[in-house]
Amino acid sequence: MLKTMLSDPQAKAKAQRITSLSVVKSAVEFLEQYNITTLSKLQKTLAATETKFDTVNERTKAVEERLKKLNPLIKQADLYLQHREINRQYKQQKPKHKYQFFETHRTELTLYQATERFLQANLDGKTLNTKAWNKEAAELTAEKDKLYQDYKGLKEGVRQIGLVRRSVEHILDNTEKMEQPQQQRRHDMER
Repeated sequence: MLKTMLSDPQAKAKAQRITSLSVVKSAVEFLEQYNITTLSKLQKTLAATETKFDTVNERTKAVEERLKKLNPLIKQADLYLQHREINRQYKQQKPKHKYQFFETHRTELTLYQATERFLQANLDGKTLNTKAWNKEAAELTAEKDKLYQDYKGLKEGVRQIGLVRRSVEHILDNTEKMEQPQQQRRHDMER
């Protein structure tokens, strides 16, 4: 049915007019809703929305970057603290019992050593502060969730304003094209 409709020039033109009218209607509703009366005000609104969108996008990236650094630190610190007691016991073993203790607790000791190396490489002499890291991670996660909501809304707003701007520009172009032949006819009649 759609193929036959699109192959028929009259039906195709009618469908385009209906689509154009619905686009114009939504554009007019948007302009009225936000009290936009000029093209320059529409462009300023679009620019302001794009600026907000870019700001939210940059802040989201910064938060995600910090979380990328913080989450491994938290995970490794938790493993370090979890296996620290086993390592302390290992170091207290008499030399003849160390090998057997190590074999019995190989996994825990290996994890402890790996986390210790990781933390030494990434802490730069700072101390473990898992409470502060967990608090910061929770705050950053909440901020990221809020930023994502803002991001989605602004992205939709930029898309909608862009559509309205293109619709208005299309209408203005068509209006100018319609006025030009009338002005030319008047000019021809005056001669």
